[in-house]
Amino acid sequence: MSVHNRHSVFTREQENIINTIRVEQDRNFNYIPYVNNNSQYYGSGKIYRAEKVGDDSHYSWGRYIEMNGEIVPVKEVVSPGRGVHYEVYNSNYPDKEHHLVSWDGRRWVFERPTSVHVSSSLETQITSDMFTHNIDVTHLSSPDKNGLRWDENNNSYLNVKNQFIRVKKVGNNRFLLIKTVHDPKMVLRLKNNQFYKENLTERLDNILKVGLSGKERKTALNLLKDVDGYTESSARELLSEYNFNKSGVLSDYSFALEIKSTGKPTLWSKIFKKNKPLNNISSQSQPAGRAKLNLPNNKAGFNLGDKIGEGVFGEIFVDADDNRYLIKLYKSPSHLVAEKIAKHETEMF
Repeated sequence: MSVHNRHSVFTREQENIINTIRVEQDRNFNYIPYVNNNSQYYGSGKIYRAEKVGDDSHYSWGRYIEMNGEIVPVKEVVSPGRGVHYEVYNSNYPDKEHHLVSWDGRRWVFERPTSVHVSSSLETQITSDMFTHNIDVTHLSSPDKNGLRWDENNNSYLNVKNQFIRVKKVGNNRFLLIKTVHDPKMVLRLKNNQFYKENLTERLDNILKVGLSGKERKTALNLLKDVDGYTESSARELLSEYNFNKSGVLSDYSFALEIKSTGKPTLWSKIFKKNKPLNNISSQSQPAGRAKLNLPNNKAGFNLGDKIGEGVFGEIFVDADDNRYLIKLYKSPSHLVAEKIAKHETEMF
């Protein structure tokens, strides 16, 4: 059991630890296998209890596990409200360094430097200023189903590169990475049982659902039915006339919000009107249909659809080829200046 797929399970350093803390089996004791006290995390990993031969009281003189073919002492540590975890140690120096262990389904192994619940992309994005220092590992619980370890104050941590980052759940599948330096913050998402940094699409979707305040907001129907002149029935009927995107800027909520603000549907809403061809471009925007935007020779033009807004730096059009996207036409005389403006707007967003 010391190899897996012809590769050694333990590093040379780990083998040295095992050889240092191993104990010789004593013929005066029986080593009885018991189920561990946290099978949710440690699975079927057995804990051996040393009981004196002929002692009917079954008093335990020590707990042990098998690692790399050796018997090593193990300590059971209770985390209030979070169950127990196991650490191997040197029985000759019980107050010195302990080592966390886990069960990989076949054998006891040392805890990984980085939790299996941390994606490889997130691991590369973690910098030294994100770690929480002075964490006493022996006071943390065993990992829960998401790989989070908890302390007695209900703070949760993820193991990354033999260190810890503190994370806090702030919403449905959203976790904030808590740093000593508050800005810029990093929000994590749990996908396929691994943590990733939240991307722009996920952030925008969250803003549209709960707003910048983070508080759950009304649905498009609830917002629209409170507008003067609308009832729940008429609001539902109006919304049923459109096929809005389920997420993104041009959503049913944005539509209802515009009606609440101006009293009438917004210009861009007609591209989502049912039974309206997707390639229909308004007469107002038709002259701009195939716009050559003075881009480099290897760049194609864009088909501009309906104009839906205008700002200080440019105009916003629906992409006539795919109404899930918007095109911003900058007024800047130089594409370099426009590039700086676009980059600044992205960073501010």
